[in-house]
Amino acid sequence: MGKYTEGPWFLDDDKFYKLKILSKDFIEVTEVDSWDISDLEETKANARLIAAAPELLEDVQNLINDIEKIFHPAVLNGMGKQDVRYHLEKAKLDLKKAKGENNNE
Repeated sequence: MGKYTEGPWFLDDDKFYKLKILSKDFIEVTEVDSWDISDLEETKANARLIAAAPELLEDVQNLINDIEKIFHPAVLNGMGKQDVRYHLEKAKLDLKKAKGENNNE
């Protein structure tokens, strides 16, 4: 995978038909346009998913790493379970963000 703009990203939907995805430094990553008012909600949902991508990628990678530690015979001492629980909860929050279910929007 090539290099991408470091997250977190967020959705700037000040304009009605043009939704911008901005980096943590307020640099535009991309735009998502909606030219038809009937698909505006779907366009916003797509933009939220794009904005959540860096965090989702990191969380999925952390879950994979933690699960591999748990199932690796040399690390089966119980220490990995707390890491998995933390990353699982973080992934759940990021999925809510991607689906527009968080309380900040």
